[in-house]
Amino acid sequence: MNGATIRFTHNVGTMCRNLLFLFLLISTVFSAQNSVVEYTKLQRTYEQFSENDTRALHFVNRSIDSAKKNQNFRHLTYAYEDALYYSSTGEQKLKYADSAIIASIKTGDSALISKSYLGKGIVFYFNFKNYKRALHQYLLASSFAANDQDLYLLNKIKYHIGIVKSYLGYYPEALTCFGECNIFFRNNLNPSQNPNLQYNNTRGYLNTIHQMIIINRQLKNWKKSDSLLYLTVPYRQLPEFRQEKGYFLKELGIRSYFRKEYQKSIDTLLVAANIIKEKKEDSPLALTYFYLGSAYLKLQETGKGIAYLQKVDSLFNQNQSIFPELRAAYELLLKKTDFNTHPENAIYYTSQLLKVDEILTKDFPVLSSRIYREYDTKTLRLEKEKLLKSKKTDDTFRVISIVITLLLLIILLYFFQKQKRISQNYKKVLLTLQNKPFHDETQSNPQSTVRKHDYSPDIVDSILDKLTEFEHENKFIEKNLTIRSLAAKLNTNGSHLSYVINEHKDMNFNSYLKVLRISYITELLYHDKKYLKYTIEALAESCGIKSRQQFSNQFYEINGIRPTDFINQRKEELKKS
Repeated sequence: MNGATIRFTHNVGTMCRNLLFLFLLISTVFSAQNSVVEYTKLQRTYEQFSENDTRALHFVNRSIDSAKKNQNFRHLTYAYEDALYYSSTGEQKLKYADSAIIASIKTGDSALISKSYLGKGIVFYFNFKNYKRALHQYLLASSFAANDQDLYLLNKIKYHIGIVKSYLGYYPEALTCFGECNIFFRNNLNPSQNPNLQYNNTRGYLNTIHQMIIINRQLKNWKKSDSLLYLTVPYRQLPEFRQEKGYFLKELGIRSYFRKEYQKSIDTLLVAANIIKEKKEDSPLALTYFYLGSAYLKLQETGKGIAYLQKVDSLFNQNQSIFPELRAAYELLLKKTDFNTHPENAIYYTSQLLKVDEILTKDFPVLSSRIYREYDTKTLRLEKEKLLKSKKTDDTFRVISIVITLLLLIILLYFFQKQKRISQNYKKVLLTLQNKPFHDETQSNPQSTVRKHDYSPDIVDSILDKLTEFEHENKFIEKNLTIRSLAAKLNTNGSHLSYVINEHKDMNFNSYLKVLRISYITELLYHDKKYLKYTIEALAESCGIKSRQQFSNQFYEINGIRPTDFINQRKEELKKS
């Protein structure tokens, strides 16, 4: 009896625990489903926006607020990842990446946590070019993914780790990563599976091929590179893989370049550039421009070649990021620069090359050390040749010394002429300032003979009086003035005001504002020493001009001298007085 009772109690206890577990499981699944349903419903309001389009953030913030209100951390993680996707700056993306990590940790879901760390690593890699911190985040992502045993996620992380290793020059290790990922994605290319899975696996397969092509090209393994390119043929015409098509056309164009098929290389690279430009990917675009420029130079089309190499420089200035293959762009630009005609270009490209070397030494230690080892080998070879041909080397040294001396003289002459021009234009401005009263208005021209419309003298005189008051009270320094807004302030209409300014001020409205503002700030700089301490931005603000560059250009247009040069001249003049 007692034994039967014990067994019965045990069975009842077990049954109760099983029912409780089942209830919790159903509740968890139901809650997770609700989180996905609510997120999906809100996501439909902004999914049509493209990456980095900040207009979507208004809708994404609704999703974030909803998730916070319901304490739904899974939904919140998804929403923060969307905010990262649609943000336009690296700083914003990093902020949302951190928020996604915090939210995902609260879910306790290893896969979700892993994806959040992966997202932060991608931001460090693509937006900040901080490869070490990117790799650290990828390794964190990998540790969480290992707990979840999500093979797709593990291989996705391994792919990104491979990219970092490839960029840093660890080619054998990177090839191992890409090779393993490629096998996984290839083995999972199953047309009967879910379309999203099929798409993701195909992209993974094609992107690993792309990375392996790059490494084999760097290692001059042309046969392997060609065989990998051949595998991409069936996918190049599929519209859903247009981005990957751009990558493969880039590599085909580079391959044609190394085969010395320069026109074929150009034709292919031009198509690749258009596709890659659509996707706003600066690194592959810079590489495409580099080989386009190099191919045009090989065909003796110097103008086009230089133009594409300058595009490489433009992208470098935007991102302050470059990789070793592009260093040769600056060597070519220096080689093609006429030092006599454009000494400033020689100085600029030399400075850029020094900056490139500094970045490469910092970010690419393996590749940089390889560059310097090769340089040392060449130096030793030159030393040997110098011993064998000492006389010829001495003659060459003398020629080089003469060229350097001439170059320095040209540079000095250029800066001397520039300083002389600045001084002359400054004196012209002073003469103008000294010959008119402080804050004098623009001169009216009542004798104008060209008339577009007939306006009564009363209307014209009234507007001229109001303009005199407008000028005397310096109301022109108000920002965002338009012909319409000023007309409203003067109780007239745009047509009347435009006519009076054109006919009696001998200029259009924009020129009229420009002259008033620049004359105003020029007089302040001359008469009031405190303005000489202002930044260019502050001076622009003081006279109603929107930006530093616009102010500098308008100041130069009116005065024939840049504001910085005017300030320096005025300071020197005051020191002497």
